[in-house]
Amino acid sequence: MTKQCITGELVNDIWLIKIDSQGNLLWDKAHGGRGSDKLTCFLPTNDGHFLLVGHTKSSKDGYLSSLNAGESDGLVIKIDPDGNVLWDRMYGGADYDELYNAITTMDGGYILAGKSSSVTLGQFVHPWESDAWAAKIDDDGQLEWQRAFGGANDDLFNNVVQLPSGNYLLAGHSSSKAGGNKTEENRGLTDIWAVEIDQTGELIWDKTFGHNHFEYLSSLSWKGNGVFMLAGSSRSFSGHEKSAPIIGDYDVWLINAKIDGQLCNHPLPPDRVCHESNILCNLDNYCSSLTTSQEADCQVAFCNDWIKAENVNYHSFRTGTSNLVLNIKIENCSNGQGDLGLEAAIFEDCTASVIVSNCWSTPGTDDFQLTANGLDVDSIYYLFIDGIDGCLCDYSIQVETGITGPSAPEVVVEEVISGCFENELLLDDNQLLSNGDVYLNWGSDNGRILSGEHTISPVVGEAGTYELEASHFIG
Repeated sequence: MTKQCITGELVNDIWLIKIDSQGNLLWDKAHGGRGSDKLTCFLPTNDGHFLLVGHTKSSKDGYLSSLNAGESDGLVIKIDPDGNVLWDRMYGGADYDELYNAITTMDGGYILAGKSSSVTLGQFVHPWESDAWAAKIDDDGQLEWQRAFGGANDDLFNNVVQLPSGNYLLAGHSSSKAGGNKTEENRGLTDIWAVEIDQTGELIWDKTFGHNHFEYLSSLSWKGNGVFMLAGSSRSFSGHEKSAPIIGDYDVWLINAKIDGQLCNHPLPPDRVCHESNILCNLDNYCSSLTTSQEADCQVAFCNDWIKAENVNYHSFRTGTSNLVLNIKIENCSNGQGDLGLEAAIFEDCTASVIVSNCWSTPGTDDFQLTANGLDVDSIYYLFIDGIDGCLCDYSIQVETGITGPSAPEVVVEEVISGCFENELLLDDNQLLSNGDVYLNWGSDNGRILSGEHTISPVVGEAGTYELEASHFIG
């Protein structure tokens, strides 16, 4: 089992305190050297000891036995339960290198996450400014490998988990465009960034999350079934990977994504009882699993009388359009009783007496489509997904055509304003939107929020071309 850090920040010397259950001091100890030492991660190890992870400007002095290779090095100290040092190690190159997080790994070692500004990290030379940094060490702190990731600007990792496959998922934030070993363009000024690497540190994929302003990552967690969650903050409007409208200055932003980095809309689980199923706001990029062979609440027929639901998941949703095409992807199937695969269809209600789509029941793990036409807009329908012969599978849903959710308000642009103005222009969105439940945020092309009012008078200080964006959401 891998273990994760308790994170925070201590500056100057690292100070440890042990107290009893009543809060009485048992002992305290300081660790560090004559420079500044910062603790960012306190990690319990599998052998009952602890790792202190951070970075230091100290060298071989004070309580440290290792030499600093640059301006600042990554620092790892292993201590016993009484706070005594077992070993300390420094990692890095000639410039600034910092560690922010660490986990235990399946092989008994550790993987470290941080950032590096050094020109050279061991045998790995990277030409970029400040890169995200991953390093693998064994249980004795000996370096096994290290890799730098990123583009031309600042990139860092502050979270890491080990996947069931043994690979590593690292995440943090990036200010870089595509380049180096970063494959996607930046969305705004700073984006959340996630990568998967194999057990030797080779990049498998990377994914950028954000829109037109600032996004910062605080936490990464593995949810299982190919899904992970990112938690952080955002100052952007809706766009790109960010579907939620902005509320205040900085908002909490939660992201569900699949292991390949694609967004996964997974707000509510499916249900085993049809009439109690949660109404999902959106089926697009929804991910779930058939993880039990327990029979469903009723033995409904699917395509034929002889095909019965056995371990069905129920998904209720509201349609925003009359026509709908769903792509359904199957992964990680297992079945000790018969064929692999899923059967699926969309029904008018929980009785399954009226089917409104084609019915899929072909054995196998190929992707398939459900198509429904002539649906009543803003009405509730039911998607049944069942394992053939009780098969257990992970699955994801993409909406290829149509909308699963409330119908969008009609937005009518009365006039496109262009031309030259002195230094002030009055913009009024009341002419654009007639729905009183629709609210707008005005923003500039650099992502700065200007106003949440219907009317805005932006003032500019110099001649030039400016763009304004009106982002609406339903209240």
